[in-house]
Amino acid sequence: FGNHSTVINIAPQVGYFFTPKINAGVGVSYSYYRYKSLGEVETYHYAGVNIFGRFYPISYIVLHAQPEINFMSHSFAGEKDTAFVPAFVAGAGVSFNSVTIMLQYDILQDRYSPYGNNIFYSIGFTF
Repeated sequence: FGNHSTVINIAPQVGYFFTPKINAGVGVSYSYYRYKSLGEVETYHYAGVNIFGRFYPISYIVLHAQPEINFMSHSFAGEKDTAFVPAFVAGAGVSFNSVTIMLQYDILQDRYSPYGNNIFYSIGFTF
C-alpha cells in the first residue's frame, strides 16, 4: 500500500509429499494492482490457477516449478481489456520446518505477466 500504488496478492496452494524429496500440488491466486500517476489510475486484476512441483535435493534446499494461467482484467484512462496470461515460475530457496523462502522468476515473460520481468521473492508457510 502506498500513495501511488497498491498491490494485494492471495495465493493459497495445497500439496502432498509423495516422497520426502518430492512435493506437488495445485493452487489458486488473486492479485490486484493499482497505480496512480499524473491523476490517472491504472488497475489490474488477475485470477489464476496453477500446478506446482518442488524437489528437495538436500536438506533445507528447494527447487520449484509452477506453470499457471491467469485471467487478467486491465483498465486505464477509460479503456478496458482482458486476456488470458500464461506464466511459468521457476525458483529456488530454503525451507526450514514450516517456512519456505524462495527467489523466483517468470520464464515466459508474457507482456501482461503479473510477475513483471524481475526476480522476486516469496515466503510460504506450511500447515
